[in-house]
Amino acid sequence: MAKINTTTKQSKKEVLDEAVNFFTDNDWTVLSQGERSAVFQTQAPYPYGKLILGIGFVLLGIPLTFIVIGIPLIIIGIILLYKVRYRAFTGGNVNLTVKVSPLDESDLLGVVVSYPKEYRKVANNFIDSLDG
Repeated sequence: MAKINTTTKQSKKEVLDEAVNFFTDNDWTVLSQGERSAVFQTQAPYPYGKLILGIGFVLLGIPLTFIVIGIPLIIIGIILLYKVRYRAFTGGNVNLTVKVSPLDESDLLGVVVSYPKEYRKVANNFIDSLDG
């Protein structure tokens, strides 16, 4: 999980309301919301590319088994298919957390967004929406 830290002059309630509005508009659901934090969840996209590559490597590796290249292709294909299968059983859910805390001796609030590295753009867009 990666994190972005920023500060804002908005109140806790305004920041969390902005977070709820921003993420629900972008197809995220609210898992939990408290006074200082909110957790959002979405479904990660299904890895169709890995599925196609895995099947392709296995099918290509079978006729090439008698050549040295066939065995590594079969192994790579099985690994890719395992990753797709693992993702299917885990559900592929992605969580993002927004935490708000007051900073010492100032009227500023610290905002921390924790997110998976693939969702950096979404987190940056939320931080940008706080300033506007």
